[in-house]
Amino acid sequence: MDKVIALDIWGDYAHFKKFHTTASPLTFSVPPPTAIMGILGAIIGLKPGEYQRVLNEHVKVSLRILSEVRKMRMGINWIDTKGARHLETGKIKNRTQIWVEYLRNPCFRIYVLSNDTDLYNKLKEMINQHRTYYTLYLGITECIANFLYAGEYEIHSKREGIADIHSVLPLESLVEVPDKVAFEPGRKYVRERMPIRMDEERKVELYQDVIIETTGETIKCKSKEYMELKNGERIVLF
Repeated sequence: MDKVIALDIWGDYAHFKKFHTTASPLTFSVPPPTAIMGILGAIIGLKPGEYQRVLNEHVKVSLRILSEVRKMRMGINWIDTKGARHLETGKIKNRTQIWVEYLRNPCFRIYVLSNDTDLYNKLKEMINQHRTYYTLYLGITECIANFLYAGEYEIHSKREGIADIHSVLPLESLVEVPDKVAFEPGRKYVRERMPIRMDEERKVELYQDVIIETTGETIKCKSKEYMELKNGERIVLF
């Protein structure tokens, strides 16, 4: 039976820039799978370019929201560094203030499944010992992250069933029926198009629409396939 590693990660702020925003950057509600792969690569010391090649081949991930998604905007001062060597005092004349959207107090659980035993064991050891090769951050380097090993769980696959899914999930993972998702009162749903897979040159190879319940509650839907953990949680893998 397959197993997954569960990793909880959180911080004061996070920013996962939406690809269609420039001057006033907006953030995705959750880290895209491409960002999750970067986090895993940083834990075990895979360099940019290397981690995409290795992890895309050997790893699948899923994500659960542990604290309600809250967004805020903050004014950030951008400076023109081209005319100032080594950021010398008084040399920087041009400054621009922009509004950047952040996630406030984000907390997520990442599930990791791998077909490479050595890679899986290395990830498990590093996470369990609270060690990383590179510093972890949530989207941008200003948003430093903390993390915690949340356990290892046996999983088994279930197909085409109506279930309460604990993770975010790609729209295409749902069965083509009139009511793919049973929208329940008091819950907040969003649909975001985000990058799923990136090549070694950081070019996005795949985008998908993702369904997110932003308060951290489950999503009742009919999925083509989902994974049930031994503790009763149900997730969909990317």
